[in-house]
Amino acid sequence: MVKLPLPLLLALLLVPLAAPSPAAAQGQFHKCVDAKGKVSYQDFPCGQAPAIGTPEAPRPNAASPAPADSASSPVMRQLDAAVKAAIAGRDLPRAKGLAVTEKHWEWIAEAEKTQQLQPVTGRTQADLRAEKGASQECRDARRNYELETRSPEAIEKMKHLMYEACGMDPPANAGGGSGQAVIVTRPRPAMHNPPPARSDGSAARQPRMQEPANTGGASAKRKDD
Repeated sequence: MVKLPLPLLLALLLVPLAAPSPAAAQGQFHKCVDAKGKVSYQDFPCGQAPAIGTPEAPRPNAASPAPADSASSPVMRQLDAAVKAAIAGRDLPRAKGLAVTEKHWEWIAEAEKTQQLQPVTGRTQADLRAEKGASQECRDARRNYELETRSPEAIEKMKHLMYEACGMDPPANAGGGSGQAVIVTRPRPAMHNPPPARSDGSAARQPRMQEPANTGGASAKRKDD
């Protein structure tokens, strides 16, 4: 039998004690005994289910993607500009059709209040007349004026209504050589009255004019005799 030196023997005995066991490397093990008396070792408490694993918590510094309807998206910037342009052009129906956010509706409500308090500015009298001249009310007034043939007074009234609906100033003197059309009413021809009827139903004859007697011929005949 080979005898080993004492220092070497002590080193061989300390190596297994210094090396970690597989159970210690994997974690704490629990000794469990079931109802049949069978002993088992497990890395989770006795009587509990093993932990499958917990989901990884999100990193606090990770940047979340911005929503599609955020104010910084290009689509929302275009919508904001379109709503503002419609409000600036006083086209509130178009602005309401484009509004999708609460901020858009606040702009529209403010614009409605402003338009109710302030009169229309920046438009000349010619622009207002042109707008009224192209309106449906002006077209109806022109058609009614053209169809009016009852009396000169009615025609004159319809003419004034047409001027008012179309935004036109009525002439000061319609017949004073101002170039306005003058309506002249022609008298109707007198109807020939038939002769009065007699009691027997026949029409009375008109009396005939008697021709003057030829007195010169009678005197000449007397001289010849």
